[in-house]
Amino acid sequence: AGCVVLVEKPLASTLADTDAIVAAGGQVVYAENLAFSPLVVRTNQLVNEIGSLNFMEIRQLSPRPSWGEFLDPTRGGGVLFDLGSHAIALALLFAGSDAPVGVQATLAHSSDIEVDDYAEVFIDFASGLRARIETSWRHPDAVWDIQVSSDSGVVRTELMPQPGIEHNGEPVALAALPGVTDAHIEQLGYVEQMLTVRDVVAGAPSPIDARFGRRVLDVICAAYASAHQPQSVIPLPFTGRRDRTPHQLWSDT
Repeated sequence: AGCVVLVEKPLASTLADTDAIVAAGGQVVYAENLAFSPLVVRTNQLVNEIGSLNFMEIRQLSPRPSWGEFLDPTRGGGVLFDLGSHAIALALLFAGSDAPVGVQATLAHSSDIEVDDYAEVFIDFASGLRARIETSWRHPDAVWDIQVSSDSGVVRTELMPQPGIEHNGEPVALAALPGVTDAHIEQLGYVEQMLTVRDVVAGAPSPIDARFGRRVLDVICAAYASAHQPQSVIPLPFTGRRDRTPHQLWSDT
């Protein structure tokens, strides 16, 4: 209908549906809030300054959610589908033009649920960089952090529990957030995300759009397919079934 829409992450539960969203055109803001986070924006600037990357690790460790439908396999997947979509998006952002070419993943679930609550994912990039992502619903407290390095520098960012950035071991000063009543909401990108929607409504292009959301789900689907075949590396772009959810690709149903 020509409306600007904000679509939550992941963009959809199947690649077929992401294809349909992209084909529909229009202006979609993909709601990867961390891409709009002042912490992540500053981290990305520093990553661009240190040159070709040789190491990347992103961790998102949290307690299991006690609300919503996160544990329902018909939703599409578990912790990798939910939290992991953040980490995969960040890996793609930090890698920039370095294209992902393969994924290897291990998933596990606790005995009382069907969906994955632990995931370790390796994303291979064209440059030879191998990024490691760990995401879990088994951790008693939230720990979200990023570490990226090259031959000339190291950048480490903590999103939770205490926001902060270090560049080569030295703390990076963060800009004050005037007028913000909840700094946590600002640091996780929600405020800037909504301001971006306002800008897109006014005619600006969407910086994080449906095509980016499809790239994220492409990696997610490949990861679940890899976990179905232990130790296998699934090439990217993903060429498997586009009408299956990530959970179905893992359980082969």
